[in-house]
Amino acid sequence: MNRFLLLSLCAALLSGCGNKIDLPRETKTGSIPFKNYFVYAEWGGFGDVTDILITRAQWVFLAEDSATVKRYKRKGSNVDGTIVPKEIRRLEGFERPVKLDEGTDDHLWVLDLTADYPATTPVVRYYDLFQDRLVSSWSDTIWSAIDTTWQPAGWDSANIFTHIRVVDLTSIAADRSDNVYVSGKSLAYRVHGVIQYDTVFAENPTYPGEIDHLDSTGFEVTYEDTLLQWFVRAYDSFGEFQYEAVGLGTGLGFGDEIHDIAIAGDLLVFIDGAKNQVKANDPTSSYDGIGAITGEEADDAGEIVPFLLDPGGLAGDPSGFIYVADTGSSRIVKYDSALRYEGRVDQNDPGIAAVPTVVGVTDSLVYVFDEAASKVVLFEFPKAEE
Repeated sequence: MNRFLLLSLCAALLSGCGNKIDLPRETKTGSIPFKNYFVYAEWGGFGDVTDILITRAQWVFLAEDSATVKRYKRKGSNVDGTIVPKEIRRLEGFERPVKLDEGTDDHLWVLDLTADYPATTPVVRYYDLFQDRLVSSWSDTIWSAIDTTWQPAGWDSANIFTHIRVVDLTSIAADRSDNVYVSGKSLAYRVHGVIQYDTVFAENPTYPGEIDHLDSTGFEVTYEDTLLQWFVRAYDSFGEFQYEAVGLGTGLGFGDEIHDIAIAGDLLVFIDGAKNQVKANDPTSSYDGIGAITGEEADDAGEIVPFLLDPGGLAGDPSGFIYVADTGSSRIVKYDSALRYEGRVDQNDPGIAAVPTVVGVTDSLVYVFDEAASKVVLFEFPKAEE
C-alpha cells in the first residue's frame, strides 16, 4: 500500500468510523481493565428511550418516549463526516410501547402499556415485519371471583369470599422459537365476609330443602388479605400460559422488583431490584436458579472487591454474554455465560454515558442510551487485557 492510500484510509477512519479513545491501564480493583475502546457514533435528538433492540437482520429498533417504535439502519448514515441515525420506518398500531424483543425471523414482540395505563392492563403485541402489521395481541390474566358458601336451610347468614387479582407487566423477552417471557407483578386481594339475612325463610316448593327470597340485612368483613408477587412467566406464541419461571421466594430462582429481562444464550437473566443483583435462571425450569451477579469480584490476591452495581437495564447476545447498564456507577459491565466478570467500560472524559439506562448489543457493537444527555452511544466493547 502506498503512502497516499494509507493516508486516505486513515482519514476515512477518522471521519466516518468513530474515535479511538485511550483509557488508563488498571486492574479489576481500579476503574477500567482495558487499553482502549472504540466509539463509533453518538446519536442525539432523542427523548426518553425505553428499549433498544438489534435484530439478527441488523436493524436497530428503538422504543422512544413510550409512544413509538422506530427502525433505524444499524450503523446510521455518514453525513458530512458524522454518523447520524437513519430512520427507516415507524411501526404503527401501538399505544405506549416500552419493551421490545425479536422472536423468529421478521417478527417483533412488543410490550405495550396501552394508552390509559395504569387504568388499563399492559398488552403483549406480535408484529410481523415482513407484512408490516400487527398479527396478534394478548394480555396476562386479570380476574375477579366471588365464592359463596351457603349455610343449610334455617340459617340466617352466608360466608362470602371475594378474590381480585390485578396484573402489571414490566418487561418482555423472546427466544428464536417464539417462546415469550414476560415479567411483572400481581396483586391478589381477598376479602372474607359474612352476609346477614333476615329470619323469614320461604322453602322452595320445587326443590324442597332449599330456601329462597332471602333479604340481606348487613355485611360484616372478617378479614382482608393482600399478596404482592413479582414473576417471570413463559408463554407460547399464541399467548397460552406455560409455566412460571421466577416467583416469590428467597433463592436464586426468585426475584423482586423485576424491571428488565433478557435471553443470553441458554439463560434467562433478569434484574432483581430489591437485591440489587442480576440473576440467571433456566428458562425451561420453573424455579431452577443458576446464579447471581452481585457486583463483587475477587482481585489477583483473592480478596473480594465490592463495587456498586445499580442495574438499570441489561441485554444478552447469542453467545451468552451479558451486558449490564450499571446506572448508578455510570458504566457498562460485561459477564460471560458462566456469570464471570469479563470487564467494564466506565464514564470517563469523553466517556460513554453518564446515566446509562438502556443497553442493546450485536456481535460487534454495544448501544447505550444515556438518559442524562438524551443520546444513544454506539461503541465496540474492548477485550480485557491478558
